[in-house]
Amino acid sequence: MPGAILVPMGQLTSRMAELDKTATVLVICATGNRSAAMTELLVAAGYDAVNVTGGTMAWLRSGRPVASGLAAGRA
Repeated sequence: MPGAILVPMGQLTSRMAELDKTATVLVICATGNRSAAMTELLVAAGYDAVNVTGGTMAWLRSGRPVASGLAAGRA
C-alpha cells in the first residue's frame, strides 16, 4: 500500500508512537491472522485500527494499489 509504514509485528509496541492516533490505521499481514492480534493491541492502546480481512493476498486480489520494500515506508 503506497504510503504504508512497515512495522514488523515484533516491533509494534516499541514503534506505536510512529502511528497517527488521529487517523485510521490499517493493519495487514499475509493472511489477516497475525494482523488481527496486532489490531486488538492497537485498539486497546487507543488507536482507530482496522484489520485488513484476508490480508495481503486479498488486498492484491482486490486490485488496490501496492508498493513494496523501502519505497512503501520505513522498515
